[in-house]
Amino acid sequence: MKKKSILALSLILALGLGACGDGQQQDFRDYPAQELVFEEMPIEPLLGYPQQIRIAGDSLLLINDHVEETALLLYNLRDSSYVRTVTIGQGPGEVTYPNWIDLFGDSLNVLSRNSGIVNRYALSDLRQNIINRHRSIDLKRADRITQTGDGFVAEGFYQDENEEPHPFRVFDANGRFVQDLDWYEGYPQGDTFRKYLHFMGQAGYHAGRNTLMVAPTYASTIWFYTRKGNRWEKSASFPIGDGKLEDAAKEGDYSDETRFISKVLDICTDGDYFYYLHADENMKGGRTVNGCEYVLRFRSDGTFDKLYKVDETVTAICPAGNVMYAIFIGKDGEYTIGKTAL
Repeated sequence: MKKKSILALSLILALGLGACGDGQQQDFRDYPAQELVFEEMPIEPLLGYPQQIRIAGDSLLLINDHVEETALLLYNLRDSSYVRTVTIGQGPGEVTYPNWIDLFGDSLNVLSRNSGIVNRYALSDLRQNIINRHRSIDLKRADRITQTGDGFVAEGFYQDENEEPHPFRVFDANGRFVQDLDWYEGYPQGDTFRKYLHFMGQAGYHAGRNTLMVAPTYASTIWFYTRKGNRWEKSASFPIGDGKLEDAAKEGDYSDETRFISKVLDICTDGDYFYYLHADENMKGGRTVNGCEYVLRFRSDGTFDKLYKVDETVTAICPAGNVMYAIFIGKDGEYTIGKTAL
């Protein structure tokens, strides 16, 4: 009991030290971490390399796996029934590969990443493999998306009238431009595409709090945004890197040697929390060494809450109440789905 009390006290102190403020901030890797071990689940139709996983309700897994010329596997955890749906192609309701999925309420958005076209489907239709009753929205160059209460936040190689790159662009529900997020602005121009590569990332949206989480692929700070009027403004931040990439960028150095230090793999929401899957990758001689992965849990206002450590092969996560699902490499060396208690 005494040992547990000491651990709990150390976590409280760590979280307090890690809160955003004017003082020195503790490296999140030094916080007490709970290790999550995922148990493999026997999902018979799972093949190939599943890339994303989401859950609708408490039993319908949505898996982006691109098998048999379809983009999605819908798998019912209760009775093991499944449907493969959303055909890869150029026809009505079809999508192109690669693609990206985003669950919002009772609808699923599937983005064709090479065109920026989002197809929005009702889950009730997808359960019956009906894909022609969809709505298409053009988000122009979008590579990843997250739907918000009144539109979309898209990550892609966007540029303003001065050809300044803006990795995150906000659109309304009809695909009309609203704003570019003020994300790593003020750095020397240099090679515009390399600058975009330095500061790209992923976004997640918490509907209950109307909050955005924007995490960089290689840079050093997670930002949270809230709505002020009809615009998104920064409201909180959390450090995940040492700032060396930004220091180099201030000198106009966007070389590959300053990247590949850490990366965001996934962002999900559940209950009152954001869940952020983070991979640390150190490069030596052009190869990755000493890789490790974490899941950071934040309250919906951007306050850091808890740290988990996971196997370095985990590529995607999906929290659901007191359970977390994940995509990772199983005992046979193939990608699989697993779950663990939170």
